[in-house]
Amino acid sequence: YHCCGALTFSQWQQSQWLLDNPNINNSVPDSCCKTPSSYCGVRDHPSNIWYNGCIHQFEDELSRHLLILGAVGCGICLIQVFGMILSCCLYIKLKDVDDSYY
Repeated sequence: YHCCGALTFSQWQQSQWLLDNPNINNSVPDSCCKTPSSYCGVRDHPSNIWYNGCIHQFEDELSRHLLILGAVGCGICLIQVFGMILSCCLYIKLKDVDDSYY
């Protein structure tokens, strides 16, 4: 996603994982680097890391998938309604046949 942290790269400094591992001297995780390599997160220079947070990219990705899921759900709903209409028609036809039999 070319991002670092939820809202900003600086959230790493308050993360529980970093507080539990005091021997790590990275300013940001290595996954935040523009060209990931070992110990590239030691320096948090703008040319080295992504400064924008991942929440906005995640929201865009989620909205695209929700649109697809909503369309599929509406399609399935229409199939169910069509099936109910056909089953009602079948019930009426069978009821007429049953009444004429007696």
